[in-house]
Amino acid sequence: MADRNSKELEIKTRTRVADVQQATGFNDLGWRTFNRLTRMQAEAIAAQEGSPSWTIVAYHEKIRLLLELNEKLEQEGLPQVNEKVYSRRMAQALAPMIRQSKQGKRKRLGLPEGQASTDVTEAESLPGAGCTRLPPIRDHPDLAQHLHTNNDQDLSEDA
Repeated sequence: MADRNSKELEIKTRTRVADVQQATGFNDLGWRTFNRLTRMQAEAIAAQEGSPSWTIVAYHEKIRLLLELNEKLEQEGLPQVNEKVYSRRMAQALAPMIRQSKQGKRKRLGLPEGQASTDVTEAESLPGAGCTRLPPIRDHPDLAQHLHTNNDQDLSEDA
């Protein structure tokens, strides 16, 4: 039932909750159970991974978790879900954990609240990577001017 109904509705990350709930056949209590079970799985992923993200979870692990979830749903007498519904929910369940992880890294690195830490996060995720933050070149007009001047000279030498 869940697979047939959820195929009728194109499930995307931003699909409304009420639409997904209706397409999967969950009543309110069933939907709460589904959310609780997936939140528990998301918390387990976040505890294992340094920076929790649904996209970095291996395919075979996603399938194992989906089968485990569907088994629990069946034991509860609830409809099973397909990969699209499951992936949508797991991405949403992990989102606040990702935000918390990034905020913790910002605090640890002493970055202001509004400053992006994407480069720092990526550099930290490399094994054995030490992270040295360098200011952007735009903050050093003398260096930017020097590099621009060198590029002009290189072009004139080629002519």
